[in-house]
Amino acid sequence: MSAGRARLPVVIVAGLHADARRAAVGEILRAVPGAVAPHHDPASAVDGAVHRTVRDADSLLGSGDAALVNGCCALREDLVPELTRLAEAGGRRPAVVELRDSVEPTAWPRSSRPRAHRSH
Repeated sequence: MSAGRARLPVVIVAGLHADARRAAVGEILRAVPGAVAPHHDPASAVDGAVHRTVRDADSLLGSGDAALVNGCCALREDLVPELTRLAEAGGRRPAVVELRDSVEPTAWPRSSRPRAHRSH
């Protein structure tokens, strides 16, 4: 990340049980003032788009649709710009990202970096 760019702490919540992941995200949002959770709902995927929400412990802060990438998911193509937007808006700490069952948590941070910042 270059100097002068806003930074945003990101907490990754992963696991095989969706209810447990959602409960963990909710607990973090309640315990950490200002924390936000961007979430992509693959069950909402219709017409080539998936629904995205951003919420805090008390309310929905925003929502929109993200194009499906490669017929798969919007995680990298939509989440990274959303995290960048949250970082630039300031005043939020941290962003809590819930990964789906099939996403490997140790691989996600590297694969989801903006392409310009990837190291090989």
